[in-house]
Amino acid sequence: IVLATAFTLSCSSDDSGGPSSSPDGGGSNLSDLPKQMYLFEGDKKERYEGNGDIFMPLMKYKNVHCWSSDGDDVCECTNYDDVVSSCKREDVYDTLQAGNIQNGQIVLNLPKSIDSKYLILRGYFQSCDDKYISCINVVAPPNLMLEFSEGAKVTVTIPGRNDCRARLYMTKSGERTGETALVYASVSGKVTGTRMKTYPGEESSTEDYNLNFSQGWNLIYFYSGSGSDRNVVYWVTDLPTDTTLEWQLRCYDN
Repeated sequence: IVLATAFTLSCSSDDSGGPSSSPDGGGSNLSDLPKQMYLFEGDKKERYEGNGDIFMPLMKYKNVHCWSSDGDDVCECTNYDDVVSSCKREDVYDTLQAGNIQNGQIVLNLPKSIDSKYLILRGYFQSCDDKYISCINVVAPPNLMLEFSEGAKVTVTIPGRNDCRARLYMTKSGERTGETALVYASVSGKVTGTRMKTYPGEESSTEDYNLNFSQGWNLIYFYSGSGSDRNVVYWVTDLPTDTTLEWQLRCYDN
């Protein structure tokens, strides 16, 4: 991947807390991310004190559909010009080296910009072309393009282990309350409104957006409501009150 010169996001907090708003009022200050990585083995949690390298997947296609045929994976990929072609599952993503872990502490190293071939026009938040999905007052900059990494999802290589992945979760009193997404935005701007999914035979679900992006990398939070709002997922760029963030590392080689 050809990328612009990268910059280091040095982290200033440790086991708790989360990003504050950036000075211009949009997006998140990623330098405030927690830096301690925690390793999970089943239900057992411990501070990770080792080293490793961090990688982020960048999707090369607008849509990917895969299925099994005679025991083999078959995939169709739709590029950003809406051309459909056959593809291989392992070729769907390019890999960006995004930082490393030093003595259990994360140092992210993200590029200032990424190639436009990874950006989706108007992004995930206005995909309302499906007959079962309707958008209500969804407002977004017309030229907003996004690269969307749900769950701030990264793969990690650490000594002696294979198939390791780290995700950044929202937590409260030690319990998960929501997830995060690391998003690259081509321009600053706000995304507000709701998107409703209504499928036959299923309860309707709603996604409520209150996002304020800065140009560049942003961290957004998404979590489910409770009670009468249990079918609503909220997407915000301000970390909810009394909520902290935690990096959780799991390896799937056992």
